[in-house]
Amino acid sequence: MQFDVPVARRRRLSLAPLIDVIFLLLLFFMLSSTFIRFVEVEIRAGEAGAGGTGRPDAILLIDASGPRLNGKALEIETIPGRLEALSKAGAKTLVITLSRDVSSQTFTSVLQKVSTGPLSVSLARTRR
Repeated sequence: MQFDVPVARRRRLSLAPLIDVIFLLLLFFMLSSTFIRFVEVEIRAGEAGAGGTGRPDAILLIDASGPRLNGKALEIETIPGRLEALSKAGAKTLVITLSRDVSSQTFTSVLQKVSTGPLSVSLARTRR
């Protein structure tokens, strides 16, 4: 008795589903990416061996209770206006001091507001 063994034919690979997947991935990556230019804030840090250049014109302390400009509490949204007023009064330098309990979001928000101001910014950290 002889059995007829069917010959296995190779099915041709269809590229249509592969192209669909590639377009879906392309669409996903295009929609999930952002095209926002990140803000850059120029900050000068202290240098080793450099002598003090004098007293800063303004000090912005950022701690858990919020920012304080020259000892007076203020809201983050009002920082550019206050810095503009200080600049008109003759201030040229601003030192930002941070306490250890400040969140990075608060620090970033303050830096964004300060970057629009006219003063030269330096950064320091409190020892508390």
